[in-house]
Amino acid sequence: MIHIKHLKVMLPADELVDLCIECGFCELACPSHQMTLSPHQRIAVTRERERLRLSGKGPDRLRLLDVDF
Repeated sequence: MIHIKHLKVMLPADELVDLCIECGFCELACPSHQMTLSPHQRIAVTRERERLRLSGKGPDRLRLLDVDF
C-alpha cells in the first residue's frame, strides 16, 4: 500500500493544463523558453490559482497571481 500514499494531487484547472503530467519534455521545445515562465511554471501557476480559488484560502495571493499572470 505504500506505493499509493502521498501522491501528488492535481486538481482540474484547465482543459489543456489537465493533460500535463509534468514530465518536462516540452520545456526545451517551447517557443517561450527563457522569455517568460517555462511551460511547467505556467502550469504550476494555473493549478495554484485554481486551488486557491476553490479553497478560498489566500485571496491576496490569488489576486496577485491573477494580476501578474
